[in-house]
Amino acid sequence: MVRLVNQVADACNKQLQASKPWEAPSSPASRRLLLTCARALRAISVMLWPVMPVFADDLCAAFGQARPGTWSAEFDPFVGAPVVARARPPQIARLDAQQVARLVAAPESKASVQATPAAPPATTGIIGFDDFARVELKVAVVRAAVRVPKADKLLKLTVDVGEPEPRTIVAGIAASWPDPEALVGRRIVVVANLAPRALRGITSQGMLLAAGDPPRILQVDEGVVPGTRVK
Repeated sequence: MVRLVNQVADACNKQLQASKPWEAPSSPASRRLLLTCARALRAISVMLWPVMPVFADDLCAAFGQARPGTWSAEFDPFVGAPVVARARPPQIARLDAQQVARLVAAPESKASVQATPAAPPATTGIIGFDDFARVELKVAVVRAAVRVPKADKLLKLTVDVGEPEPRTIVAGIAASWPDPEALVGRRIVVVANLAPRALRGITSQGMLLAAGDPPRILQVDEGVVPGTRVK
C-alpha cells in the first residue's frame, strides 16, 4: 500500500513539474491542476493514516480538509469542503539507499536460526582469557635513561628484557622522574610484543606499565630475572 501511495504522489509531482502552475496560478488550467493535486493529497492522507497518523492529519489540515476516519465505499477524495491553503504541508525527509539498508534487518533462514544460538550480549570492558594471553608482559631492567630532546614528558629508556640485545622504550614518565638516572637498575614490567612505534624520531620497542597522574612505573622484586613472563 505504501508503495502505491508513493506512486500516486510521484505522478502528482511529475505533473506539477511539467505544467508549472506557479507561472500562471490564476489560469483555469493551473487552478484545476492544483485542486486535483490537493484532493489527491487528501486521498493519500487517508491511505497513510494507519502507519503515519500524525503526518496524515497535518496534511489534511494544511489544505483545510477534515480527514475521514476510514476509506469507506462512499468516500470520494474529490468531493468535500473547498481546498484552502491554511499552512505549509508537512515534509518527509528523503532516505537514501544506505539509510534504508541500515533500518531493514536482513531475513534469516529457519535453518540458520536453529543452527546458530543467539550470542550473549557483549559486556563493555570485558575480554576473554585468550585476548589477555596474547599480551606478553615481561620483566625488564632499566640499563640507561635520558630525556628526549624537545619533549618535556618523554624519557628514552634502554632496557634488558632477557634478550641478546637491549631494547629502546620511549615513555611519557618524565614528570615523575626529574632525574632519569634514578631509574637505572630498577625492574619494571613492559609489553614485549607491542608493535614498534616511532616517537620523536626514536623507534620505541615496547611499552612499560605505569599508573596514576603523574604516571608512576610498576616495579617488581629485585630477585626476578629479566625476561620473566608476568602472568
